[in-house]
Amino acid sequence: MSILLQTGPCTDYVLGYVFSIVKDVLSFLQIIAPIVLIIGLSISITKLVSSGGENKKHIKGILLQVLAIIFFFALPWLVGTILDLFVINDLDKSGAIYTLGSCYKNAEELRKQINNTKNQGVGGGTPSTNLNPNFTLPNQTNPNNNTNSTLIFVGDSRTVGMQSAVGGNDIWSCKTSQGYSWMKSTGVPNIESKITNNAKVIILLGVNDLGNINSYISYVNQKANDWKQKGASTYFISVLPTDKGSNGLNTTINSFNQKLKNNLNSNVTYMDVNSYLKSDGFTTTDGIHYTNDTYQKIYNYIKSHL
Repeated sequence: MSILLQTGPCTDYVLGYVFSIVKDVLSFLQIIAPIVLIIGLSISITKLVSSGGENKKHIKGILLQVLAIIFFFALPWLVGTILDLFVINDLDKSGAIYTLGSCYKNAEELRKQINNTKNQGVGGGTPSTNLNPNFTLPNQTNPNNNTNSTLIFVGDSRTVGMQSAVGGNDIWSCKTSQGYSWMKSTGVPNIESKITNNAKVIILLGVNDLGNINSYISYVNQKANDWKQKGASTYFISVLPTDKGSNGLNTTINSFNQKLKNNLNSNVTYMDVNSYLKSDGFTTTDGIHYTNDTYQKIYNYIKSHL
């Protein structure tokens, strides 16, 4: 049975981008509307004073203007609070759930990742983006890899974030809020034709459906055997830690990783990046997804241990 990330962070780029625009509009109103209202309030107070303080119409107008000023100052908070009431399932039914409020609060980070990804196109060509679930970068050799290997990453939103942080000429097949079903139906088929001699397939999945551990092991063991025949090697990266350990998620992650380590066959290299991050330290933006510096650290560690 799949394990849901209860109250998980929103990683829906479309919603995030829309909400970032909404927040820009609200920020503008939060500045302009109170200024206009304060000017009107000043006029109303002047009229009230000139009438000797007896005009009830002016008093009522002043109260309404004060309430309106408070409302516009609190508007962004009110919108976020209301959106938190709406919990939605991931549209691809990967098992992840989140609130619309999470998308609203994480809007700037999501838009920043979109812009970073768009600006990191390869060789002046089409900018890379994982908003298209079938997108992968062109098959190119990583110039920074001393073994002249092709690095192929398959993963979920954390992999999307890492691609955004590091750029480069690697091949990426990744999409937010995904797990085993997506990997088998889309993630791996996207890059199957790219797997050639000396390619390194790097899998970073599991956090969205930790209950599918047996399916992961069976499928990756099978694919690793096939890929070895092509001269490629396979790496399964341990599910990385969160800083929300109080909800028991890290305990489940540790159990997943241990079973993964014990049951992957000899054609799959298990890489324990989880322990490395716990030892060296890491920073998240929302408890589950990492800052660009941490993504760069993860990427460097993986490359140095291939």
